[in-house]
Formats: sequence, C-alpha cells, structure tokens
Amino acid sequence: EAKAKEEEHKKAVESLQFHLSVANSRAAGAKRKLGDDGEDGDEDDQAVLQARIEEKDRRIVELESAVLRGEEIRRQMHNRIQELRGNIRVFVRTRPFLPGDGAHNESAIEVAPDEESLTIEDIRTSKSHNFNFDKVFPPSSGQDLVFQEVSDFVQSALDGYHVCLFSYG
Repeated sequence: EAKAKEEEHKKAVESLQFHLSVANSRAAGAKRKLGDDGEDGDEDDQAVLQARIEEKDRRIVELESAVLRGEEIRRQMHNRIQELRGNIRVFVRTRPFLPGDGAHNESAIEVAPDEESLTIEDIRTSKSHNFNFDKVFPPSSGQDLVFQEVSDFVQSALDGYHVCLFSYG
C-alpha cells in the first residue's frame, strides 16, 4: 500500500514538474515577445516541446543512475560469488601424450570422470598417486574450455577487484 502511494505521489510530482516547465517556458516566451504581435499558438507548441524535452532529460538522468546502481550491485554479487567459491582455486590442464614422451604409447596421467581428480602412475615403481583439484581438464580440452572456467576471474579483474591467475607450462 505504501509503495502504491509512493508511486502515485511520484507521478503527481512528475506531472507538476511538467506543467511548471510548460509555464516557465511560456513565461520566458512571453517576456521575449513583449510588444511583438506574433501568434501565441507557435509559442505554446514550443513551450510544450521544451517541457517534454526537460522531462525526458530528467528521466534519462534517473535511468542512468539506476543503471549505475544496478552495475554496482552486479559487481558486488559477482565478487561475493567468487568469494563463496573460494578465493584460491587450483585448476590443472593435462596435455596429451606425445610420441617423444617415452617408449610407452599411453600417458601416465588419468583424469577421473568427475574432472576434479587425477591419477598419475609411476611407471618405474607401478605405484599410483591420486590428486584432487578444483577442476581438472582432460587432454582433449581446448583453450576455450579453460577460458570459460577462468572467465569469472577476468570479469572480477575488469570490475576492479584484485585477481591473480598463475599459469605454468
């Protein structure tokens, strides 16, 4: 109910501002034409147009400030999401096995289907070592998939927050 009344008052204020602007424009025109025998019809049209322009200018300023408030809220929410996900995250991208890597035809690294862990087999001792990370990219992953995962960090940097991406290899 309070919102409805507030909206009603806001519309009333806008209407009064419009009529005041029309009256001010007409008064200014009357002062300029004092002693002139021109017709008042054109002056009225100009006054209404001037009032509408002023009304639109006020609306533009109002909308621009709303956009700025929305952008600030988006930045804060995005940064909060990043903090909730963890300020420090470790991603691993495994490269494909290359023929020059040794006598074996297979890679010693196996990425788990959950894409959060990998197993490295020590060929010399036949022992397996498991490692867990926030995200593991299999050898078939391209740069685009890696960028999708780190693009939130890039957005945070563009929003003015401190970000560090460390890449090795």
